Amino acid sequence: MMIIAAALAPPSIAMQGDTIADIVLGQPDFTDNPENFTSAAGLHSPTAVAVDTSVVPNRLYISDSANNRVLGYNDVATLMTGGLADLVIGQPAFSSNGCNTGGLSAGSLCVPDGVAVDASGNLYVTDTNNNRVLEFDTPFAGCGSFPCVGGSANEVFGQGGSFYSATCNNGGLSKNSLCKPFGVALDTSGNLYVSDSSNNRVLEYNTPLSNTSADQVFGQGGSFSSDLCESLSAHSLCTPYGITLDAGGNLYVADEGNNRVLEYNRPFNTNPAAATVFGQSGSFTSNACIPGEPTSSSLCKPYGVAVDSGDNVYIADYGNNRVLWYQTPLSSGTVADRVIGQEGRYTTADFGGPKASDLYEPAGLALDGH
Repeated sequence: MMIIAAALAPPSIAMQGDTIADIVLGQPDFTDNPENFTSAAGLHSPTAVAVDTSVVPNRLYISDSANNRVLGYNDVATLMTGGLADLVIGQPAFSSNGCNTGGLSAGSLCVPDGVAVDASGNLYVTDTNNNRVLEFDTPFAGCGSFPCVGGSANEVFGQGGSFYSATCNNGGLSKNSLCKPFGVALDTSGNLYVSDSSNNRVLEYNTPLSNTSADQVFGQGGSFSSDLCESLSAHSLCTPYGITLDAGGNLYVADEGNNRVLEYNRPFNTNPAAATVFGQSGSFTSNACIPGEPTSSSLCKPYGVAVDSGDNVYIADYGNNRVLWYQTPLSSGTVADRVIGQEGRYTTADFGGPKASDLYEPAGLALDGH
């Protein structure tokens, strides 16, 4: 019965062919793109987005990277109305945007990139320029009214438990260190995955609310003491960015430096090898990006990746100014079935906008229940 229900589920709007945006956040309209409004309405270089499905209505988080903050929306329906953010994390006010405003602390941020939410509504943020990942217990719980300024983080990864250190590989390269972490994701068991981009690896933390030491490493031959951008193979990574997992717990990594996305089948061994590669025509020993000449099989500097409940894959192809959609690629192949951001054309990487049908350097991706 579950298989039948999944088969009969209505396809997503994007799958039905709607590739024109309906609402814009961060700008007054689709045709303007001034650099910044430091307010509850503004965004400056947003990098990632996460939907919190632990509550109904769902909530929304956006990493407003160049404003050194994360914005929270108490109802994901804001995406249908273009409303204002309800919560700010990392700044003492919506009008503030400094790196580590007030000094480095459990409440400060400096270029946050990745955001993810666990099944209990706890928020994880890659605080990239502080070389750490922060965990905030249910951020909206502390809001008596809106707009609201969020509280401090409850857990820190990558700095030996200290909220007052921001060193790259503090204490030396190890299972406890981080250097420029970018992407963050959680599986259905609550295990945490972080793309440790400058260390050219992805780390897995089991039971992260009680464990800030990584249990698994992807991309360094199983070693926590190596950080090489290795020779091309199914085992190597070079500047990994966005990461996500599908319902089966398989891991997807945007291997940005190699112009590809890798998929690792669960269960993972001590030196995981990718099972599927996107963007290089099935080759694990190629990393080509040909500027200005994209196809339905190519990628150039992929940043973000997302998977829906039907195991369809979405990739933010940053260097080609587009998002690609792949229908059940693990069984159907890694040639894209639809393109968003180039007026339906695979063979252009132009930014013609801004308008509702254009994208310029798309980075973060997330999907709601529809």
